[in-house]
Amino acid sequence: MQPYLTDIADLWAFASATMKLTAAPPPAEQVQQCLATIQADLSPLHAVRTIAEVAVPGYSGEVEDEVLQALDLAIDHVRFVQRAVASATQQAVRLIARATLPLTVPTFVGVLRETVESDPGPQSPEVEAWVDFFIPDCAPPTALSVRPEEFDDELLKRLNVAGDRLSRGDPFDVYADLRREAMAQRHFDGNRRMVLVALAAAGEVLLDTMLLHMLWEEQTPPEEAVRYFDRNEGHTSRVARYFPGRLGGGWDPAAKSPAGHYQRELVRLRHRVVHAGHEPTDNEVKTAWSSLFELEHYLGDRLAAGHNLKRYTRTAMAWLAESQLRRRNRWTRHVQRLVLDPSEPNWVDAFSRWRLHVDRALSPSPDPPGRDPTKLMLYADRLDDGAVRWVLHDPTAAHAAIVNPKTFLPQDQIREGVTWLRQVTSEELGDRRMGFVVDREVPSSVVWRPDDEIFPEFTIFPGTATPAPDPP
Repeated sequence: MQPYLTDIADLWAFASATMKLTAAPPPAEQVQQCLATIQADLSPLHAVRTIAEVAVPGYSGEVEDEVLQALDLAIDHVRFVQRAVASATQQAVRLIARATLPLTVPTFVGVLRETVESDPGPQSPEVEAWVDFFIPDCAPPTALSVRPEEFDDELLKRLNVAGDRLSRGDPFDVYADLRREAMAQRHFDGNRRMVLVALAAAGEVLLDTMLLHMLWEEQTPPEEAVRYFDRNEGHTSRVARYFPGRLGGGWDPAAKSPAGHYQRELVRLRHRVVHAGHEPTDNEVKTAWSSLFELEHYLGDRLAAGHNLKRYTRTAMAWLAESQLRRRNRWTRHVQRLVLDPSEPNWVDAFSRWRLHVDRALSPSPDPPGRDPTKLMLYADRLDDGAVRWVLHDPTAAHAAIVNPKTFLPQDQIREGVTWLRQVTSEELGDRRMGFVVDREVPSSVVWRPDDEIFPEFTIFPGTATPAPDPP
């Protein structure tokens, strides 16, 4: 295979060469003028594109499978050159793949001519026929700036639901984002290694979040939840240890279940990619992708099953929502009662606050509360007995502290705030609270506490606790 590479060729040169090969060339002077313009114009605003011409021997071009085999060989050869360039220049080079190519590329069958001593440059091939074919798994239309179809009413409705869940801190939003990244790597870049890494990360985040949500329903204190994520225990062991007692089913790699299939086809393949640099095949990627989808459905089935739905109703709602429970005919009276129970806190907010405490406990070096003064708010609350309490709040750490306002505000502002609050007769919390922006460092003497211990409207647990299973 002999590549012909030029670092100044762009679409004009490519179009000219194509017309020349297909016996429909423009005037020779025009071609030379275009090429001269391209070579001379090297301004930063000038669009430059490298065109690679690759010849693959031994193919007739008459059978589609042969054409695709030749294309894949050509892609591999160009990737080899790209990797060499990246190594030599130490610059980022985006490797080509089917997923980076348009629907078709100019392809010809012909005869290569050997280089002769009198003319050492590349010799134009003898073109015999144009091969008309489309590339499977090529770049999606959106990657080529093709206008997508307009959203219909159903999709717009789903978009509103998704946007609302994300804006409120959906428990599984990180999983959804990693899943999106895997799709982007697969459909836009064709980077199979990164597809596997993103898929495996998504699967681990999904199962860890599911375990966290069930621990939250069991009202496990954040400091105790940390022990379920021992850094010396791997993902596979954690899943096999803590899921069967909560959801039943098979969760170890040997299990004949979607969870076992996920462990064998995705988790183990990820280990080969990360630790041995394995380049997964297209079939391996497709199988791994299917195993993650199967795991998604399996989790939904286990959460919706009989006793599990009563024990982990809030987790089922977080993962399946009303629509998927209805599709499974599991929108039960128990679920509806709990969803409509006025004594229940906002589940998304409560879990997010609890999860933040767990994440801080798991972090080897969490930022201390109050580290960034621009994130702080100072609140003056009028209490039931008429007294005014001043609370410094750091929402990024879910911590608060009762403080002396003189440390943060001038005396006249404090006096105005207290006077106004004492005149308020409303019992609504929003009416009995004033907020002030803090723009100064916090003294080290401030004693921070979890904010749910100070603010009555904050909570980290649901209204009732699910009994935890017996320790494995």
